[in-house]
Amino acid sequence: RQAIEMMVSTRNIALVTGAGRGLGRACALALSAAGAQVIAVARTDAELTTLAEQAHGKVQCWVGDVTTD
Repeated sequence: RQAIEMMVSTRNIALVTGAGRGLGRACALALSAAGAQVIAVARTDAELTTLAEQAHGKVQCWVGDVTTD
């Protein structure tokens, strides 16, 4: 948590891929909670919708597959 807060204090925009679940989702939520502007990318809209709800709308959500797009 402390490392995330230090990173956010110097850079305030984070692009998180794989944000729909698992580690990517946890990173997106932690960065958002620490004050970063988060752009979350995942393959399905449904996963991003729940992420946006959990982050109280503080996350920009983009549907995409970084392995093909």
